[in-house]
Amino acid sequence: MAHATTLGYKKYGSPVYASAWYSESNILLAGGGGAMASGLKNRVLVVECNEVGHLSEPLLEADTGKELPSRLAVHPSGKELICGLECAPSTHTRVRVRVQYDDSETD
Repeated sequence: MAHATTLGYKKYGSPVYASAWYSESNILLAGGGGAMASGLKNRVLVVECNEVGHLSEPLLEADTGKELPSRLAVHPSGKELICGLECAPSTHTRVRVRVQYDDSETD
């Protein structure tokens, strides 16, 4: 019988509703407390996952205010992101696309 290996886990202080790999070692995590005054931030985080599955503290954080980021999709190039945001009091989801990524080297 094969044995499962348990990878590391980490808590980031709010529920995670969406995640996506955008490079070999970096993951986007999206979630939060929604529009309620729960004290949980709505945000998208960038974290690193090492070769044994341990997650880092957030490398970057994007605060989405009262809009709950609940869906993520990353283009295969890793340079474009679509994030679905739930906006109260509506039950509709709005999609926001914002790309700010530059991996070019500078002299």
